Amino acid sequence: LFVLILYIIFVLPSGSNYYVRILSTIDRELLKPNASVALHKHSNALVDVLPPEADSSIMMLTSDQKPDVMYADIGGMDIQKQEVREAVELPLTHFELYKQIGIDPPRGVLMYGPPGCGKTMLAKAVAHHTTGKPST
Repeated sequence: LFVLILYIIFVLPSGSNYYVRILSTIDRELLKPNASVALHKHSNALVDVLPPEADSSIMMLTSDQKPDVMYADIGGMDIQKQEVREAVELPLTHFELYKQIGIDPPRGVLMYGPPGCGKTMLAKAVAHHTTGKPST
């Protein structure tokens, strides 16, 4: 009996589940529990099974160190701070609210402005109050 797996369900440590398509080029023998995989940025299709040595690089990206910047350290920008908290923190801390309403939470925010206006400080404050590191 030959069965071709076209989809797989991922359960992340955060509790999120993903039902994703597997590209036909993927060696299904490599798909094992706790394997590190690469997903397509837009479609979330599984595009590669990463080698075990990639785990150390991934662990660097998921470091437990949090920036020491807090919202109180950022002068002004009260409206912007509140908007970022609602767009980034709320979906992480109260995901059930979005489920109850039946809408998808924002997938991210775009901060723009000239150098020195506080974009990176704000990203570090968000990372401090959540579990992530700021991405640039």
